[in-house]
Amino acid sequence: MHLLIRRTKDHYEGRIDLTNVVAGNKTVADIISLWDLKLPYLEFKRRLRSIAELSHAQNFESVIPWSDSSAVSKLPEGAWVLPIDEDDWLHPDFVKLFKVTRVWVRARFLTWGVLRKEADGGGPKDPQGYVESCGYALRIPASWPLVTNHRQISEQSIRLTQHLKPVLAVRNETPASIGYMMKQGSPRNAIETSVRNRAFDQKRLYLWTKPQADAYYNLLEEALG
Repeated sequence: MHLLIRRTKDHYEGRIDLTNVVAGNKTVADIISLWDLKLPYLEFKRRLRSIAELSHAQNFESVIPWSDSSAVSKLPEGAWVLPIDEDDWLHPDFVKLFKVTRVWVRARFLTWGVLRKEADGGGPKDPQGYVESCGYALRIPASWPLVTNHRQISEQSIRLTQHLKPVLAVRNETPASIGYMMKQGSPRNAIETSVRNRAFDQKRLYLWTKPQADAYYNLLEEALG
């Protein structure tokens, strides 16, 4: 299993390049200007990545640090790729569970349960009639849009997909998400709500998320100052 971090090379190198992501006449700078917290935006994003990386230190065959189509094209036929956003959390024993189940032997796609955390700390506010962005892996060869766009996975033949019932990932929308700030406004309001609801939210999280969840909520409190 190869892990691919779904982000741009510019993000990986500490720059922000969101061409074709910010809608309308707004620029990336316009969106980031909404950031009204004690911690600088890029520092907050860096800390989010370090929290997610707590679950990356397992026996992956390789970790591809950004959306690198060239690296994926060089993987051997039959290899598995797990794409994940840079701030989402993965079960720390995912690779071990993957090898033990062996459902992948007959499949082209693998999906599993995902718990959704919204930016304000609550559960999902939209119907989840699709495969989450941290909820699938696929076998090579596969088209690049399938690797990078989770919404295309649901369109594939169900006969080619095996599903693991356990929740093995957390889709962690954060107040630093460009998409969230474009839609909702103040990140401070989201963080204040999350901190107030910390105890309630952590009750619904799984035991395996405790290292990430503790670090994440401590980061939110630090960002508020």
